[in-house]
Amino acid sequence: MVRLALIEDNTEYRTALSKILQRNKEITVVHEMADCEEMIPYFEVDLPDLVIMDIRMPEMDGIEAA
Repeated sequence: MVRLALIEDNTEYRTALSKILQRNKEITVVHEMADCEEMIPYFEVDLPDLVIMDIRMPEMDGIEAA
C-alpha cells in the first residue's frame, strides 16, 4: 500500500486527481493540501511514502518545499 500526499492549489484539479488515484486499491491518499505551508506540520507527524506536488504555487512553490 502506497500512502500518498497531494499538494495542489487548484481545488477542482486536486479533488479530481485524488478521486482518480484512489481508484487504485494500492494507493491511499492520506493528505490533500492546498499549499506547501500547510504540508509542513502534517509531514512532521505523518510522513507519506509519495508526494505529488504542484511546482507553481503562491507563497512557497513546490521546488522550494521539496
